[in-house]
Amino acid sequence: MNILYLFHNYRDGDGASGALNFFLEIDKSICEDYLIVCKRKHTDKHLNIVCDTELETIKSFLKKQKLIIHYIRSAQSNILEIIVKHSNKEIPIITTVVQSPAYKRLLLSPFEIKHTNYFVFIDKTAYDNKIISFIPAINRTFIYLMYSGKSERLKQTEEIVLKNHKGHIIYGRGSTLSKCPKDMFSIFDEIHIENKIFRVVGIPEGDNWVRREAAKRTNIEIYPQLSYKEWFDICKTFDVYLYQLPNDSYASIDGTLGLAMCMRKPVVYMGCDAPKERIIHRESGFIASSVSEMVEYATTLGLNFKLRKSIGEKGRERQIEIAKENNAEERFHKAYKKAFEIGKIKSIPFSYIMKYLFYCYKDIIKNLANRY
Repeated sequence: MNILYLFHNYRDGDGASGALNFFLEIDKSICEDYLIVCKRKHTDKHLNIVCDTELETIKSFLKKQKLIIHYIRSAQSNILEIIVKHSNKEIPIITTVVQSPAYKRLLLSPFEIKHTNYFVFIDKTAYDNKIISFIPAINRTFIYLMYSGKSERLKQTEEIVLKNHKGHIIYGRGSTLSKCPKDMFSIFDEIHIENKIFRVVGIPEGDNWVRREAAKRTNIEIYPQLSYKEWFDICKTFDVYLYQLPNDSYASIDGTLGLAMCMRKPVVYMGCDAPKERIIHRESGFIASSVSEMVEYATTLGLNFKLRKSIGEKGRERQIEIAKENNAEERFHKAYKKAFEIGKIKSIPFSYIMKYLFYCYKDIIKNLANRY
């Protein structure tokens, strides 16, 4: 099988770019050749990746036999439309949606829906969202983006144990600026631990509200988006993974959360629904429903090393259990097969089209301007 991966913006450390790396890893056994096409790239990685303007390379790859398009869908983009326009044959398309399908400006476009054979959502919350209920069950599924027990990445976490730091507790989170709630630091301030540190990863350089708020405190450390290895090394230092997201976040299940749990880092989570699927409350982590609960759980874990250790161990067990049940590699390979077999969606409700026009008109105008 030959795979043409479509992607909006490749950037080391970005969550959606991490999803692309996941597919490159699990598809090795079935992929004869691949090409990644994106709108923008910010990377030094040695990948077979081109921008959408490199038409001769793209057209040459589109001529390959047994070709499938795998569209990793994150931001609004016309990348799929560009590729379909330059193809002179019917090519099966699988679209993996790596954000909430109901998040306003990130709604799937009618074009994307019409031209996709098979959709994969990366959590059950997204799969069950009412806004995409018109997509027939035969054309969609959900598969967690989780490495199996055989993967090198999971094996790298086997020997990591939680250490009982003397004199300080390191809280940490990995995220992006848009996923940082405005009360994130005020909650950290309330945690009743004397010597505490908060390491926040994923914040761009320059002037932004996170860096301004951090500058008011002496116990906050801010890091930009990191490569996987750099993130791995920072995550190893955490005592508690303090993960809060806005309730209306576009997030799906977050890969940084999964890595922390595989590293036996006890998690305190509050926010939108999807990440809760990974946690059994009070057994493999804590799910807070209020600021006071977030403070309480974070303080309790900070004061009790045995509890941190037991929750962290159960968290890792939970991730391995999900990975075993999920078997992402096998299920994605079946999804590719289905994309060859299943026809495209015949109709899109008028109400959905109107909702898309209402929320995404700016992107539509921008794409039209670029085209003409």
